[in-house]
Amino acid sequence: MRARLELELSKAHDTNRRLREQLDAALSQLSLRSLPEHHDAELKKEVSRRDVLIAQLLTQNKELAAEKERKDIELQAQRATLQEQRNHIDILDNALNNAQANVVRMEEECRKKQFYVDRVNQLQKALANFQLANERRLQMEKRCRSQLERDVETLKTEGKTVVASKKESEDTEQLKKVLREYEEKIIALENEVAKWEQRYLEESTMRQIAVDAASVPKDAKIAALERTSQESEKLIAQVRFEKLKQMDELYASQRKCAEQEGKLKDLESRLAEKEAMIKVLQQHSQERDAALQSAVLGRPRHTRAASSVPLGSSTASVAVAHRRTGSKDEIGSSSLAVVSSESTSNATNAAVSQAVASADAKRSIDEQLKEFGSTSNATNAAVSQAVASAD
Repeated sequence: MRARLELELSKAHDTNRRLREQLDAALSQLSLRSLPEHHDAELKKEVSRRDVLIAQLLTQNKELAAEKERKDIELQAQRATLQEQRNHIDILDNALNNAQANVVRMEEECRKKQFYVDRVNQLQKALANFQLANERRLQMEKRCRSQLERDVETLKTEGKTVVASKKESEDTEQLKKVLREYEEKIIALENEVAKWEQRYLEESTMRQIAVDAASVPKDAKIAALERTSQESEKLIAQVRFEKLKQMDELYASQRKCAEQEGKLKDLESRLAEKEAMIKVLQQHSQERDAALQSAVLGRPRHTRAASSVPLGSSTASVAVAHRRTGSKDEIGSSSLAVVSSESTSNATNAAVSQAVASADAKRSIDEQLKEFGSTSNATNAAVSQAVASAD
C-alpha cells in the first residue's frame, strides 16, 4: 500500500513538473513573439485551463502527501504493536522455560523426598525389629541372671550347711566369672539401646522434615504421577506386544515339536515292523538250518559227503558217490540230495541277504532316529528358551 502511494505521488510530481515546464515555455514564447489579436483569447483560455489543472494537481498532491503521512503513522503503529507482541511472546517463552525448569526441579525434589521417606520407613522397620530382638535378648539375659543368682544362692546355702570343697569353690568362682561376663554384656546392650534410641530420634526428625517438604508440591507430584502412569502404560503395551509375539513363537515351536513327535512315532512304528520282520526271518532261517542239519545228519555217509561239498562241485560229488556205490539208485539219491542241499543253501543265502538288508535298513533307521533326536533336542531347547523368555 505504501509503495503504491509513493509511486502515485512520484507520478503526480512528474506531471506537475512537466506542466510547469510547458507553461514556462508557452509564456516565454508569448513574450518573445507577438501574436495576432485573435489568438489572445484562445491563449488566455488555454492558460486558465492549465492553471485549473495545476490547481487540481496541487490539491491531489496535498491529498496524497496527507495519505502518505497517515499511512506512515499507521505503519509505525503496526510496527510498534508487532514489536510489543514479539516482546510479549519472548516473555511468555521465558516464563514457560522457567515453569518447565521448576517442574523438573520439583520432580527431582519429589523423587529425593520419596527416597528419604522410603529410607525412613525402612529404618523404622529395622529399628522396630532391633527393639524386638533387644527386648528378647534382655528377657533372656534377665532369665539367665535370675537363674545364675538362684544358683549362687543355692551354692551359698550349701556352702553354709556343708563344708565347701575345693571343687565347689572353683565352681563358684567360675559362676561369678560368668555372672560378671553377663553383666558386662547387659551393660553393652544397654549402651547400644541408648545409641539406637538417639538414632531413632534423629531419623524421626529427618522424616518429619522430609514429609513437611514433600507435602508442598502437590501439582508437581500429580504431573509426575501422570507422566509415570503414561510411561508405565506404554511399557505395559510394549510388554504385552512382546509377550504375544513370544506366545506366537511358542505356539509355532510347539506345533513343530508335535510334528516332530508324529514323525518320531511313525519311525518307531516302522522300526518295530522292521524288527518284527527281522525276527521272523531269523526264526525262519533258524528253522531251515535246523531242518537242513537234521536232513544232513539223517542221510547215509555218501549223501552227507555230497551235501558237505560246496555248491560249485556238485558233479564231482556225484562222481564220487557213483564210484563208491556203483548203483543207479544211489546216484539218483545223491543227485536229489545235492539238489535239495542247493535249494536249501540258496534259500539260506536269500534269507541271510534279506537279513543283511533289513539290518542295513535298521541301521539307516537308527541313524534317522539319531538325527531326529538331535533335531528334537534342538526344538525342545528352543521351546524351553521361548518359555523362559515369555516368563
